[in-house]
Amino acid sequence: MVKITGVADNVGEGTLRPVGEMLSRFGEKYCVPLKFNIVASPKLRNLSRGLLGYEPDETLTVNFAFKLYQMSDESMSTHNPKDKLFRRVKGLAPQIVPLVEQEMNTNTASFLTRVREATTYYAALLESINSTVPKDRPKRAKVEVVSLKIANSVACEGRERVERCKVFGKWRVRLGVAGFELKPLSQNVVRHGKIKLMTGLLRRLERQNVTWSEIIAMLLIGCDVFPSKFVKFKRGN
Repeated sequence: MVKITGVADNVGEGTLRPVGEMLSRFGEKYCVPLKFNIVASPKLRNLSRGLLGYEPDETLTVNFAFKLYQMSDESMSTHNPKDKLFRRVKGLAPQIVPLVEQEMNTNTASFLTRVREATTYYAALLESINSTVPKDRPKRAKVEVVSLKIANSVACEGRERVERCKVFGKWRVRLGVAGFELKPLSQNVVRHGKIKLMTGLLRRLERQNVTWSEIIAMLLIGCDVFPSKFVKFKRGN
């Protein structure tokens, strides 16, 4: 039995339901028993294996995909909910903690640095969207909201700026302090991911500008050398 639990706020709960339905169909197609559960608006101090629906002897993976960069840290407030989340997650004793983030420095960087980072990164991203998503697709309008991220990264300050991406080195230090260790990526995962990338939508790019590289335990997948990253950590002793 594969159990997947989505943790959402009141806004995200409705978004997760279609995801659960899609995963259920996927499980039925490949004869994989799958149970999808949604936990809405839990307080960090109450986050536990029991709340998530997992037994103490079950293997647990906590997946951080494009979520952590919007959480406040010590650069914004002494409250620092990001470190509290890391400590709570470590207390759940997960085997693996995958981290997927945009490889870009827009957190504590200067204004000019943020302008350069945001415009270059998102220009490459929007170009890839333009090359792979037909203009008449209804989903394209939803995808193009990424242009709003540029404005927030550059024009907003203080609590109004929620686009606060970090580079791999900073995430490595942050999670290391929290007690997590880097774990080498499985070569099977890397190989299958590479095949899927090169034979999927991204192969329709007009120019050969898709990059793929492995650095330590990090996978960089980018367009015009401005990548997103996948990093896998394990709980330290």
